[in-house]
Amino acid sequence: MAARTYVTWIENDQELAGALSQAQLDEDPDQAGDGAVSGDYQVDVDTLRLAGKLSWQLAGDAQLEAGVSWEQQSLYHPIVDRIMVDFDGPGPMEPVEVFSLLIDTDQDNAGGTLRYRRSFGDHELTVGANLGWTRVQGGNYRNLGGNKNGQTTIIDNDATAVEVFVMDRWQVADRWTLTAALQGVRAERDVKNTDVESGALSNPQATYDALNPRIGAIFDASDDVALYANISRLFEPPTNYELQDNVAGGDATLSPMDGTVFEIGTRGGTGPGTADGWSWDVSLYYAAIRDEILSVDDPEAPGTSLSTNVDRTVHAGLELLVNGSWRVGTRGSLAPLASFTLNHFEFDDDATYGNNRLPSAPDFVLHGELMYHHDAGWYAGPTFDVIGNRYADFANSYAVDDYALLGLRGGWSAQRWSAYAEFGNVLDEDYIAYSAVRNVAAEDAAILYPGAPRSVYVGVNYQF
Repeated sequence: MAARTYVTWIENDQELAGALSQAQLDEDPDQAGDGAVSGDYQVDVDTLRLAGKLSWQLAGDAQLEAGVSWEQQSLYHPIVDRIMVDFDGPGPMEPVEVFSLLIDTDQDNAGGTLRYRRSFGDHELTVGANLGWTRVQGGNYRNLGGNKNGQTTIIDNDATAVEVFVMDRWQVADRWTLTAALQGVRAERDVKNTDVESGALSNPQATYDALNPRIGAIFDASDDVALYANISRLFEPPTNYELQDNVAGGDATLSPMDGTVFEIGTRGGTGPGTADGWSWDVSLYYAAIRDEILSVDDPEAPGTSLSTNVDRTVHAGLELLVNGSWRVGTRGSLAPLASFTLNHFEFDDDATYGNNRLPSAPDFVLHGELMYHHDAGWYAGPTFDVIGNRYADFANSYAVDDYALLGLRGGWSAQRWSAYAEFGNVLDEDYIAYSAVRNVAAEDAAILYPGAPRSVYVGVNYQF
């Protein structure tokens, strides 16, 4: 029997600069957005996680694994400054606060997992289960300079998930393997948001059940190259956060996202077991999705995002990973790596947006690096990232530019110790890391979040 214990403790105190408009970005990309300073935008998260895993080697080739985890997390999150409205214009009445937001919640999570694997002749069988439970308690408050200014909403949310699955890998011929799997899911959501002023309770709750099959085939074209294809059902229930921000409001719920995914690909390499060689993994996929959950503008407060189901969307693309290793001299090796993702995410004949691209997802992502590894345990080399353009709205009227970044990475490792350092954005490029999403984004909308400037990250690991 083998046992492992995991302990994680994180204290994250992070100030948020807020979003900028394009004009503000051109003026000074390092400035804070409107309200970020006066509202003291921040996300402070304290996390403690304990987990354990046991593994048994049973009779024959049978294996059994079991694991449990528990996590406690507290969140303090001032995120919207006071929105003031002067209802009588230049009249005698003072401006009135209509909205602000500070979130203060505690979250408890518990989970469990079980896996059993065994071979029966030409069959390799895996059965298992995953259990999860989450509870969030606390509330929303008015925000006054990063301090609580009266509670507006009492939050008491529960979520549970149970997944059971079985998978069989059947060696039907010398070079052919068929795979078949079935997953059963039950997810329960219970959201209780009580308005402090009126006492009104919003209580969207639902149970989501699904059986998700998958079938595929693997063909070993040679000892080093495999081709594969599969078709599977996609299923994802809404989160409690999405339910409590449902555009329909009240006790209305959301439908789960589901669809069908087709995938074909190949993986393999050259020179296995030798010092020199390269490998690849290439995959083409197409997912036809129903009821995808997206964030849309609140019709009563444009600029505020809420959740809704969209009838049909398509997620398709290409994923490519290529890496290698070649000896250089007598004591080192050169290891290039490149990963490329091509995204084709779009509405599928939507009544409002037709076949427009889905926002936020860039049309491509390219990452590469060239590391030199020395036999003494250290490594170093350059990295680069190129991100394609994307849209910031469903109307595809607001495009966010592509960008390219250069970096350096290095490290050292011994038997128990390891250290690393990364120098990011070496050329100190200005770029948009991500953006908020609008139904239709105005030219002067403050929705852009600049990426990190020239930065250095260092760390040390010790393995007991």
